[in-house]
Amino acid sequence: MSETEIYNWLGLEALPLFSASIEIMESETKQQHVYTLHLERDQYIIDNNFVIRIICYYQTQLNKTMFYYAQLRRWNDNLNDDNEANKNTITGLLEKVENIQKLSQSIIKIANVLQFKKFKCGRPCIC
Repeated sequence: MSETEIYNWLGLEALPLFSASIEIMESETKQQHVYTLHLERDQYIIDNNFVIRIICYYQTQLNKTMFYYAQLRRWNDNLNDDNEANKNTITGLLEKVENIQKLSQSIIKIANVLQFKKFKCGRPCIC
C-alpha cells in the first residue's frame, strides 16, 4: 500500500453487521473444517479441482480476516472505558476472528495434503 492510500474505516454503527458477518463466517468455517477432517480421515480420492477451490477460498478468507481484525482492533483502541458492552462484543469478535484464522489455516494444510494424495497402488490421483 502506498503512503497516499488511506483506509476507509467503518464507524462503530457497523458493529452489528460486522458481528453477524463474523458469526456466519465462523460457523461455515467450523463446518468445512469438520468436512475436511472427514476427507482426510476417510482417505477419499477427490478431484484436484475441488481441493484447489477449497485452498483458494480459505486463502481468500484468511486475507479478509486480516481486514476484519484490523477494523476490530481500531474500534477497540478508540472506545471509551464507559462503553463496556461494545468492548466485550469486540473482544469476543477478535477471538472469533483468530479462531477463523486457525481453522482456515488447518483446512488449507489438510487440503494441500489431499491434493498430493495417491492411490494405494502408488499412482498419483489424476481424478
